[in-house]
Amino acid sequence: MTESFTNVKEGAITKGAIVESFIAAGLIPMWSPVVTAAAGTNENLPRVQTTTTAGDTTHIGVAVGPKRSTGNAADSAGQSVDVVVFGICKCTVDGSSDNIAIADMLQTKSAAGVAIKCDHFAAPATVNQANLQSAFDAVAKKPFATALMASTASGDIIPVFVTQGGQVA
Repeated sequence: MTESFTNVKEGAITKGAIVESFIAAGLIPMWSPVVTAAAGTNENLPRVQTTTTAGDTTHIGVAVGPKRSTGNAADSAGQSVDVVVFGICKCTVDGSSDNIAIADMLQTKSAAGVAIKCDHFAAPATVNQANLQSAFDAVAKKPFATALMASTASGDIIPVFVTQGGQVA
């Protein structure tokens, strides 16, 4: 495991990143991709949490702080967590089984708090407009970030550009 930008302990890497504050739905490790979750009682906005769904399309960004004494961005539900929703930040990835290259699109992994290389778009065997649109929509909504560094190991922390998807791998 290697960590890029070790001088960045929390927050975004660049000043142009958009960081929003959310309420955590549970424990959230630093540099984890997060997805939206149900709002709490008397809350208007959704909470955020990690996910164990590969290619989760409810992604919102990457948790970047505040770094608590435990090293997590949030230790429990109800705590405030900063999330980069657009821009450059660090993110935990797994490039061990499918190596990540610079400019690869990233999606959530089936292990909480980790991103992997996004599935590639492949037209269905039986091509008709409905099947093609369905396959395209499924892949196009999965990516939440672009890798800005390569990774060939599990647990690497690399710089990414959070874009919120709409791109095809």
